[in-house]
Amino acid sequence: MAATFRLRALLVLTLAAFVPACEAYEPPPLPVLPTNPSAATVPNRLVLNAESRADERLDVLATVLSADGNGVPNVPVAFTIGAGSLDPPTATTDQTGTARTIALSTTMTTISATISGGIVSYVNVLRSPQF
Repeated sequence: MAATFRLRALLVLTLAAFVPACEAYEPPPLPVLPTNPSAATVPNRLVLNAESRADERLDVLATVLSADGNGVPNVPVAFTIGAGSLDPPTATTDQTGTARTIALSTTMTTISATISGGIVSYVNVLRSPQF
């Protein structure tokens, strides 16, 4: 019985030693990224995609993104095609940061989009199916 009492007392003393160390843990605050409202409107990246259409042409989408990954509206985009035609050759981004044109090509070619600041993006496309 005395051994059990000593064992319990030792256990209580051992646990009591850890109580002061068991204060509530508060993690450090998350880092706050500096915010610059104008950074959301400055073009930083250009993503270019081409998608097939039912009329055998290609929808070409140029998305202008800011450094924080949001679309930037009202940015003029100039499109070029190695072989084929674009309608229209220039477009302005909408509220989502996307400018659109339609391409028609007789061969495998490259379409590019350019915005101010020398930011360019390219996409290779196959010829339009009707050719």
